[in-house]
Amino acid sequence: TIGTNNLEFRSIASSGGSATGIILVNSGSTGSLIVKGNGGTAKGGNGSGGTITNKTGGADGDGSTSSGVYINNGSATLRNMILTRFDNFGVYGLSVNNVTVQYSTVGAISGAACADADGDIGTSSGAPDAGIAFGKSNPSGLNGFNNGGTALLDNLLVYCSIEHQIEIYQQSNSFSATISNSDIKDNSTAFGSDGILTEMQGTANATISVDTVSFDDNKSQAVQAAANDSSTLDMTVKNSTVVRSSQGNEGIVMSNGNNGDLIAHITNNNLNGIGGVNIFVGQTAGNATAASSLTAFIQGNTIVAPTTATNHALIAFLTSTIGQVSVANILIDSNNITQNSTSGVARPILVDTPDTSTTPSFTATVTNNTVAVDAGTGLTADV
Repeated sequence: TIGTNNLEFRSIASSGGSATGIILVNSGSTGSLIVKGNGGTAKGGNGSGGTITNKTGGADGDGSTSSGVYINNGSATLRNMILTRFDNFGVYGLSVNNVTVQYSTVGAISGAACADADGDIGTSSGAPDAGIAFGKSNPSGLNGFNNGGTALLDNLLVYCSIEHQIEIYQQSNSFSATISNSDIKDNSTAFGSDGILTEMQGTANATISVDTVSFDDNKSQAVQAAANDSSTLDMTVKNSTVVRSSQGNEGIVMSNGNNGDLIAHITNNNLNGIGGVNIFVGQTAGNATAASSLTAFIQGNTIVAPTTATNHALIAFLTSTIGQVSVANILIDSNNITQNSTSGVARPILVDTPDTSTTPSFTATVTNNTVAVDAGTGLTADV
């Protein structure tokens, strides 16, 4: 157990072998492991907190081997560290009390090109290998955080994970997380998926904020968030940028299903070059009960879709479990959308109930938006 005076290190370094660089298990809730570095505050850090690298072998998807940092029922603050080249995770947490990862690089050093096509972190897209991960998804799901847990991921460079760059899963309890002032880029070309993936399941209750984050070349979505089962998720993505330089299908995607409650705040973001949907909110197709609720605020975003876009720029899809009346309230306000698609089918804004035999009850307020379309398509908003 770590006491109230904490356990502080100037730096921790480890290279090679299969043993995870830092393992923190059952260290209690009163104190933290702290890696301080020299106090540098640059995005990505300066490495003064130590480098952990080249961890190979061990069981796939097991954070206690072949990873940078493993926390199970403990707290940690990690600053100015470089964590790169792992078969499993950069940082993996289960039942975390409080964690801060700040001014550090996770993945390719200093944003250099990924070392190979399947990324710097992870060996399998079938396991939850990721740059930073908390919890485990169903089946056999595990909590990322203890009740009242907190996470701050700030001023990071997160690059080159095999699939998702940052993953957060929770089955029960309440927690909050902030991801801010960071660059999340370049998951693998072979198996890459999301920049940030959050899945709330069971009875989890989460408040997550993504603020001033730069997303580029995350192969599937920049941000994907879901409130499923009987969970509650209050999710904010604001002041962030999403671009596609060479890969990236969709932008910010949020949904709720089963009995889940989702409050989505998507505000003041800039999205450019994404050919799929740039912003999506909705319920899981045909699976939202009368006990579920969706509230979404989509405001002040700027979207520029390319000529090659094949989907609508902003979508709200409302649906329900057949025979039940789900509830949703959507505000789409003061967005600036340029839909350059020449496909003839891609609109700037689409609000729709796409699933037959479903009975969602919703309000959709679409006001003060500025939209521009390719002159040849003539498609504007469709509500």
